[in-house]
Amino acid sequence: MARRSSWKSWPALLATLVLLLGACATPDPTVVRRLEPHPATRGADGPLLLVDVCLARSPIDSDDYFVLANAQEGAVALGKAVAAFLEPTPVALRGEPLVLVCGALLDAANPPQRVAAAIDEAVSTQPQPLWAPPALAADPELLRALQILSTDAFARGIESAKPGSPPAQPSEQALQAAREAAAVVAHRTGRSGLLYVGVTGRSLSTGKALAFGIGRVAVGIATGMVPLIAGGGYVYSVAVIPGGPVDQRIMTGAMVDLRDASITNGSTLSAGGDPMKPEVLAERPALARLLRQVAFVNADR
Repeated sequence: MARRSSWKSWPALLATLVLLLGACATPDPTVVRRLEPHPATRGADGPLLLVDVCLARSPIDSDDYFVLANAQEGAVALGKAVAAFLEPTPVALRGEPLVLVCGALLDAANPPQRVAAAIDEAVSTQPQPLWAPPALAADPELLRALQILSTDAFARGIESAKPGSPPAQPSEQALQAAREAAAVVAHRTGRSGLLYVGVTGRSLSTGKALAFGIGRVAVGIATGMVPLIAGGGYVYSVAVIPGGPVDQRIMTGAMVDLRDASITNGSTLSAGGDPMKPEVLAERPALARLLRQVAFVNADR
């Protein structure tokens, strides 16, 4: 039976993530010296980088919708920031990152989502992923495999960050789907590891922010949620949130060993700031803290 997460547990999770992000007792997150690379990064070509960005706009007079242009720009900026951070380390990336917009499924049935090409433009509906580069879109087998791994990595990252009880485990069906997807990606790319960095965020329109009297300052924690179903295995909560007066983003990272689809390193952080701005998604302190926990095996936790 699918395991469901109540929306009432979400504020506690986000509060924990904010504490993790802002903990002043942790070492400088930008320091990467003397860190041992994760075994899945040690192939001759380094790990494959997959960046998945999903950004929702919350206008004052209609339902939330996803925005393609800002997510694409943010994914490019995020990919460059990841590469720049890892360049002086043994985990230096090779080649261009793969980019998806809203690749991780919000619902296993993959119903059409509300989406616009840009903020304040016409809204239509389409299934996920909401965008992929033309070359990847023309390769449905590889695209589907990456979407499965993105959904699995994001869901497991969110689940592992919950305080209290041990995280739910995926079903055998979900595990098998992930193993088959990993085999496809490994065969097609020649890589042994996949470094996943996913961001889901929500941005209030100026009118809606002013209606709450907060401008662009994040002063609260959103409390709504929509369900995320990972490969038929179990159900999670994600931060693509209707309601709640706050600009916010959740960053999830995972190192996927493509030899068996195992995820041995994962981390999830919450941060404020308008995620529609590429420079916000690429901010080094939060990204560095995330990557320390994901790409290395002896980082302080």
